[in-house]
Amino acid sequence: MGGIPFGDYELVIVDSWGASTEGIEDRDGGRTGTALASLLELARRGPAVIVLMNVPKDGKNYRGSGVIADRLDVLYEVRDITDLHPSAKAASWWSTLADQSESGWQERAKRRRRRDNYRLALVASKFRIGEEPDPIAVEIRLGDVWTLHDVTGDLEAAHECARGEATAEGAAARERACDALATLVAERHATGKVLLARTAEDLVRAQGLTQREAREIVRTPRARAGASRETDAAVTRAR
Repeated sequence: MGGIPFGDYELVIVDSWGASTEGIEDRDGGRTGTALASLLELARRGPAVIVLMNVPKDGKNYRGSGVIADRLDVLYEVRDITDLHPSAKAASWWSTLADQSESGWQERAKRRRRRDNYRLALVASKFRIGEEPDPIAVEIRLGDVWTLHDVTGDLEAAHECARGEATAEGAAARERACDALATLVAERHATGKVLLARTAEDLVRAQGLTQREAREIVRTPRARAGASRETDAAVTRAR
């Protein structure tokens, strides 16, 4: 390596760590540290160094000694997020990343089939050079000229849109539930039949609400804030 003019380069990529350290076992921290020493010396000469590492079948960690993470300044986990649709229930777009284990190969193959564009999420596991940043997303476009684009903002916007739509749908479902409950209360009141709480909850859940939401609507007047006063009064009388 001493004969390579590294001073002429701004970036050196090692692809991959396992291929460049053939013969060193994953748990061999001593020999791993010796191999890393040459890369650290290279980085001190000026160029940035990126080392790509493989993962085992479960995809939960990198393959190699823990010495690697100890010596690196920045460690990123890279996930394939092609065709990722952020969930409205998640706190952020990266909270529900796709399964990267070997068992998830079929789903990945379906998402990646016959595509020219691929998306990757980069999640920092270690960031010694400053405050740990939020995950970012990039898109690789394989046209006549390969290009790389930051699409983090696109995913954040899609996540906020999904949350907004879920909020609107939830409000509409609660309104439908209150109307249906008011109708049932009126029918039971007219015939003198007793309305059981379980029956009312089942009716409300049929409108797409969870059991907890159904119980709140049936048993808590404030949960029926979107309903009419007549609906709320009728349900209160039934209780």
